[in-house]
Amino acid sequence: MRKRLIWQVAIGPQRPLWEKCLASVATYAERHGIDYHLQREPILRIAPKDSHRSVAALKLGYLPNLEKLAGLDRLGEYDQVALFDADVWARPDAPDIFEDVVRQADYAACVEREMPIIPAYARKLDAYARGQYGEARFPFFNCGVEVFSASIQRHLHGQTAAQFLARPEFVDFIAGKGAWRWASEQTLMNVWLHACGATLQHLSWRWNGLYGMIDAQRLNEAHLVHFLLSSHLHGDDPETLLRTHGRPRI
Repeated sequence: MRKRLIWQVAIGPQRPLWEKCLASVATYAERHGIDYHLQREPILRIAPKDSHRSVAALKLGYLPNLEKLAGLDRLGEYDQVALFDADVWARPDAPDIFEDVVRQADYAACVEREMPIIPAYARKLDAYARGQYGEARFPFFNCGVEVFSASIQRHLHGQTAAQFLARPEFVDFIAGKGAWRWASEQTLMNVWLHACGATLQHLSWRWNGLYGMIDAQRLNEAHLVHFLLSSHLHGDDPETLLRTHGRPRI
């Protein structure tokens, strides 16, 4: 039987919406017999040596959006590790995401361009992809929900998460040079995953329903709802937000 883990990070005070999301994922993991870990304190503390990032991005003295990659260090113990952002809500009847990951996949996640996104967001994607990846149609994964299999370790070459992030090819990204000034770990991981030769699986968009970016009627089909840009939302109850279909600004 495969050993599976869901890893989340929530450092410092969290708004009520996020705490409800975190609680839903913990319940989801328990229901499916999946191990669960919530990281409440920093582990990696990755900081740029020559920062081009904003003062706000480094207010803690490190880049908190890289902390969830600490979960990769558990791949020696687990066959599969899923990293979920703190703003992901699991429906009470959501099925087991690991059952949808094929055994030969080193990595599995949802590609944003394959989601039933609204036209306004589709236009945004071209500019985003061009700035982050140099190609408007780059098929990037949204890393809010992602599953790593232990087989990805051959591409990590025995490195820990901290050693991986210290690779020379990531220096400019960590520093936030140019268009990467505001980038999360998503850009770094997409560039690496598409270049390292890993076997990649495109999961159904239902595993990462982007709230406000996906047609409201279709969003009801999502197993996991991702409240990205949640700072623009008014309300802290996931089910109420889904009923009212309020949209963050995009």
